[in-house]
Amino acid sequence: MSERPLEPVYAIWGEDRAKVERAVARLIARVEEEGGLPAERYDATEVPSTEVVGACEALSLAGVRLVILEQASEIKSADAKPLVDYLAEPNPATCLAIVSSPPPPGPLLEAVKRAGTELVFGPGAKASRKDRTAWHVSHVEQEVARFGASIAGDAAREVVERVVVDRPEAHRSGANALQLTQEARKLAAAADGQRIDRAMVASLVAAPPGARAFQLSGARVAGDSSDARRLRERLGCGDGAGGPLGHPATRPPPQRAGGE
Repeated sequence: MSERPLEPVYAIWGEDRAKVERAVARLIARVEEEGGLPAERYDATEVPSTEVVGACEALSLAGVRLVILEQASEIKSADAKPLVDYLAEPNPATCLAIVSSPPPPGPLLEAVKRAGTELVFGPGAKASRKDRTAWHVSHVEQEVARFGASIAGDAAREVVERVVVDRPEAHRSGANALQLTQEARKLAAAADGQRIDRAMVASLVAAPPGARAFQLSGARVAGDSSDARRLRERLGCGDGAGGPLGHPATRPPPQRAGGE
């Protein structure tokens, strides 16, 4: 953002909450560096859009005013109308940041695109299951690199299969991306200069109960037969030498002579 003049509005959203928050922090720092006012923060679940518009329209005698509207995805489309109307002719002395995990309401997002910039950190709002999985794998690879290590592609996918729960609430909260970042940090610390492989993932990354069952259900719903077949095999055979779901293989105790 620093290479271009400040836009009157940014929509900053996505499942990767860490990157969303870093983008907001960079925006705050830039406004302060340019002599702007301290950021004014509003929560869309607590204040009406008209109050946010009022803050945006207020005159500023001390540089750019930065107004941050958080939880923007919670705004109903009808309640977003004051903001949409404001963005038709935004105050040049104000920078409005509309922040959320899921995307903001459609009309508001379209208004942002016309007046400013959209920054997305995560899969698109209408991403398919396949595209969402590809994004998660790429996220693991990037986060491992950020922590100073490297990871094989199949190992990154293994992390995703162990961690990601394919449920709407996990997507909305950004829990999957956050957990993947935590696992990437742990793996990078343990790698000690080695390239992370599936064996290391199997030893360090524990799958939450039911994660693969949810993934199998999602693969079936999405019609991804190859993915569903692989997950069925993993559910039945575990992670290699172990038994189903990664538990150690067990054998029945030997019987004594005479049938005792």
